[in-house]
Order: sequence, then structure tokens, then C-alpha cells
Amino acid sequence: MPDHMSRYDDGPRAVIEAAGVGRFELRPGGSLRIGRHHENDIVIKDSVVSRFHATLRWEVGAERPALYDNGSQNGTNVDGKDVIGRAEPLTASSRIVIGSCKLTVELQGTGAAALIDDAPEAVALFSEQGRPELRGSLDGGGLRQVLLRLEVELRSGTLELDLGGADRSRLTLAAGQVMDVRHGSLRGLAALDAIYAAQRGSYRFTRDMEPSDEPLNLRFSEYLRLKHGSYLGTTRWKRDDGPRPR
Repeated sequence: MPDHMSRYDDGPRAVIEAAGVGRFELRPGGSLRIGRHHENDIVIKDSVVSRFHATLRWEVGAERPALYDNGSQNGTNVDGKDVIGRAEPLTASSRIVIGSCKLTVELQGTGAAALIDDAPEAVALFSEQGRPELRGSLDGGGLRQVLLRLEVELRSGTLELDLGGADRSRLTLAAGQVMDVRHGSLRGLAALDAIYAAQRGSYRFTRDMEPSDEPLNLRFSEYLRLKHGSYLGTTRWKRDDGPRPR
């Protein structure tokens, strides 16, 4: 089997073992493409695997990598969860199933093993130490990209928005999940709908966080699927076979 491991061992990395395929390495800023097509980094020769099925990506500044399912026909399973057309953050020892291939991911040098999966508040406090605040402009879908990034990176804090009006908006997140949303007098999903409709503005994400008395516990990717029918917001076309016989 091919070995795609590098020769140096310092710094955080993810070691991926793909059964019957090979051993691979992923570091911050890098990505690995997975699929049936020969141009992928991890090639899985299985008819149920899409040509460009998924991508393992580790964003610069993120604490851990994530798997992005590229809207594959049969989906991807990550740690027992079915993932189709969205991103799923990886744990210190994730298990991924794509078709007949099983992949194991081991994170090294990240401190991720100390995270407590069933206590998101504790994770938030631990994972935000030393992590940077973020700020920038929102133009043409920029808010969607910002919220998806915060979800994948399991960030915790407050996203403050200036959308050009008199009303200030903010979203509170814990371990990547939207806990509270406020936009003027609106709150919750109604506020999120109003914020998402905005096309222009600026944002600032800080580590400051106020607990919510009625948390939404909502992933933004789940909100997109409910609102648009897919993670990417694309239209699903139905085939027109002509008039049906009477």
C-alpha cells in the first residue's frame, strides 16, 4: 500500500489510515480529496463512491480538521452520523465510512483528546484559549461562510453584526452551535431569518459569551438544510417525464 506520510513529525497533524488504500497525513492549511476518480488523493475504487465524494480539510487557525461531503450520491458516515452535503468536525479519533472503505483519523499534537464531547460549555472554555478574534465584511453570501466556518471550527463566543440599519444583531455560539440570536426586537429563528436575508454589512467575532436561558442548540448547516433543502443552498431539480397517461 502507498504511504503518503511526511518525514517530519513536529507540529499538529492528522494521520489517516484508509483500509486497503494507504496511510496519509494532513496538516493545518492542507486538504485531501476522496473519491472514485483517479485524480483524488485517496482513491476508493467502489461503484457506490462518487467520483469526487468528499474532502478532508484543515483550515488555517482551526483546532482540528473537518470532513466535507461534496453532496455525494450515497453520503458519508462519520462516527456513526450520516453526512450528506455538509461539513462534520472530526474528533481526536474519528471513524469514517465511505462505501466499502473504512478510514480512521488520529489527531496528534493538538490537545484535542482533552475535549469533553458531552459537555459543550466546558469545551467552549477550553478550546477558545488563545484563539483569535475575527472581523471582516459581509458581501454576497459572506455571512453564510462565516457561520459555517465557526461551526466547523467549533468556536464559542459572540458574532456581532452591523448590517447597516439602526438595529444591532448578534449570535451567540457554543462549540459551533447557535445558542441565541437577536436582531432588534426579534429573537431566535425569526431573528436568524432576518439576519440571513441581509446582503451587506460587517462582523466581529469575540470570545465573550453570555449564557442563554432558552438555547436553540442549532447547527447553522441544519438551518440551511431546513431553509433551502441542502447545505449549499442549491436547487434540487425534478425530472420532467412529460404528461402522465390517463
